[in-house]
Amino acid sequence: MFLSKESKENNWAADAFLNLRLPKAGKEVKLGAIALRLNKRADKDIIEFLKANPEDGLERIKDALILDIHIVGESEGEPAQFDF
Repeated sequence: MFLSKESKENNWAADAFLNLRLPKAGKEVKLGAIALRLNKRADKDIIEFLKANPEDGLERIKDALILDIHIVGESEGEPAQFDF
């Protein structure tokens, strides 16, 4: 999680980010980031939870995540070989 200093000046800016990465060939590939804002109640609760639980907070959130996928179109080329 990364806390942004600029967010205090811009209420649209994120206050923290949850980064999504996958292992690939001994490195990590960033899939994206989830922007969290203190002016959104659920986001604020997540930020405060992670601040209060720095040791296992991310692990607990990861275990509770529900992932799904919506594929819009077919991809082309060779599939990526991820380490999972």
